[in-house]
Amino acid sequence: MAPPAPELDKLRYVSEFFSHCLNLRQSASDEIPWPDVARGLIQAAYSLLETEQVFLLRMDPVTFEWRMAGARGVSPEGLEALRVRSGQGSLGKAVQGTQTVWVKAGSAPASAPDAPENFLKAPYLAVPCVSKGRTIGLLVCAQPAAGDFSPSAIRLAELIAAQGALLLENMEVREQSKKTEVWAIQGLERALATRDAYSHAHSVRMSRLAKVVAEEMKLPAQLVQWIETGALLHDVGKIGIDDHILRKPGPLTPEEYHLVQQHPAYGRTILQEMDFLSAVTPIVFYHHEWYNGQGYPEKLAREEIPLGARIVSVVDAWDAMTSDRTYRKAMPKPAAVAELRRQAGTQFDPTVVDAFLRVLERLEGQNKPTTEKEFQARPHD
Repeated sequence: MAPPAPELDKLRYVSEFFSHCLNLRQSASDEIPWPDVARGLIQAAYSLLETEQVFLLRMDPVTFEWRMAGARGVSPEGLEALRVRSGQGSLGKAVQGTQTVWVKAGSAPASAPDAPENFLKAPYLAVPCVSKGRTIGLLVCAQPAAGDFSPSAIRLAELIAAQGALLLENMEVREQSKKTEVWAIQGLERALATRDAYSHAHSVRMSRLAKVVAEEMKLPAQLVQWIETGALLHDVGKIGIDDHILRKPGPLTPEEYHLVQQHPAYGRTILQEMDFLSAVTPIVFYHHEWYNGQGYPEKLAREEIPLGARIVSVVDAWDAMTSDRTYRKAMPKPAAVAELRRQAGTQFDPTVVDAFLRVLERLEGQNKPTTEKEFQARPHD
């Protein structure tokens, strides 16, 4: 005999939920927003177990308290106020172990007056999300419509928590990977700042402007981030240039200029060892190409040049023209604008120049810094 329609709907939901979890775990390149994971697990437990209250706890890595990451059927005040420490009350005991804690109706253990779960009404389940023998989350389900939890309901709750553990483990790996990436970028920044303080300050200003230009061009968020990072690291190859050239207080000789022209290649060599910067490396390598094909290092032209490199090229030129050098003073803004317009279609992509000038006009209207002196006066803008 086929199961009744409500049971078929529940089975279908179970199938869809676990299929969705599998897709998320297998998608190594996609970002999974933590609130989306929490909502998905909570909705699954709420729908499949038919309980009035469901919430998910996750440990705060700073305070080591377990706090609500999401909930259904719990007041916002309860969501914010709940703090659980390992060993404290039935929830604290649940996070210490790997086994489900089932508090039955009428048989709740005595708790201290300030026990964190006192707002819960039995029966309730506290199901650890366990990964590699370690509890990394706690799924709590209370007040089932059936009056109590059946053995099959408990098994289902444990299956949901197991899927949650796999997703949480993936997220922890990705979060740690992101931290490693940030540390690597910061390390490169510090190395450049130690070697050439001017180039570092110049790159920081450029990254801010390049990001705004990319946003003005309505580019995808991921591409905006790559362009911002590319602008920040565009001169990292100067780490490989001799000090007497980098710090020379006057114009370079042709031989010295030829050596400086190697910095995009040095930058590529540094970055190509880091897989997570693979999309940034072409921006760094090609940011001195010209739109008409007369730049370096490979004389690419027009759309052959990566869009990120074309944006960085315009912003780089603007910052160079409007900054003081040991051998010349900064160019006035109107003259720098005129030079960008004059070189549009020759050195620069005209579309990028137009977007940059729109950004420039908007930032000036908002009294935001756009030149070296303005950034020095307002470094936190």
